[in-house]
Amino acid sequence: MFKFPFVYVISSGSLTAGTSSAITQVFSSVKDFKLRYIRSTGNSDMTLSINEVSGNNFTSAALNTSLIGGVTNNGVPVMDDIIIPKGTQIKFTFTNGGASTVTEQLQLWGYEV
Repeated sequence: MFKFPFVYVISSGSLTAGTSSAITQVFSSVKDFKLRYIRSTGNSDMTLSINEVSGNNFTSAALNTSLIGGVTNNGVPVMDDIIIPKGTQIKFTFTNGGASTVTEQLQLWGYEV
């Protein structure tokens, strides 16, 4: 059976210096999502925290998005299968620590299973 890749795109929106934006992504209510690859725009002044809306954290501290994307880094493949159950709500909090206005985009590549 052929699987078509699927990507969830989460955008911070335009963030001025020192501001944050929390985006809640609701995953498909019909199919689970098998995460295979993570990529971001990779702004060096942008950090990202990830947690379930129910409270479980996926990052112990905010991470710099340049570590998972940008000009010199094309993203991070996922080493083990990560299945995000259908209907899961995950909150992505972007924080602009720089002096200029920036927009960040996070891409979650994988398959609906």
